Amino acid sequence: RSDSPLTNKRREKLESIGFVFVYPPSWDQRFQELVDFKKNNGHTNVPHQGSGPLRTWVRTQQQAFNQFKGGKDSPLTNGRREKLESIGFVCIPHRGPSWDERFQELVDFKKNNGHTNVPQGFGPLRTWVRTQRQAFDQFKGGKHSPLNKWRREKLESIGFVFINPPPWDERFQELLDFKKNNGHANVPSRSGPLGTW
Repeated sequence: RSDSPLTNKRREKLESIGFVFVYPPSWDQRFQELVDFKKNNGHTNVPHQGSGPLRTWVRTQQQAFNQFKGGKDSPLTNGRREKLESIGFVCIPHRGPSWDERFQELVDFKKNNGHTNVPQGFGPLRTWVRTQRQAFDQFKGGKHSPLNKWRREKLESIGFVFINPPPWDERFQELLDFKKNNGHANVPSRSGPLGTW
């Protein structure tokens, strides 16, 4: 380029002392790195740690892929998209179960227990239920909330209680569940919070 400070004379001077010009890898070079990664690991989910530039490139492709799938302008050409799909590229980084998968877990929980007040001991599902209640509180408070109308309606359709039940009522519900599963309400004291209650 004529406006570049790197004239031919300057380039020659740099090359005369062994200076090596390094250009960023092309899209095809990074794609080949991803192909090699898949051969070695069996998947295209490049981890955050220890993967440096390849992880950054993969994240950029995921964002472009999602823009494309969302009908937005995307720098990802059809040819590149097809190449990524041909190796089983995961366009959405795996972050655990989706909202719909957790919702289905809650539906299954309700079928087995007759309610949606998930007690302690149900780990991720209980955490997810708490998150839905917090999102509802944000919505009711006029704040931005991930709990959109469609999700609220789905939860309402199965009788989801958006307000945290009082702790006593929650423990009583756990006791009812215990009795249903064990045929009695004599909870051993060493059985965690319910036994202590």
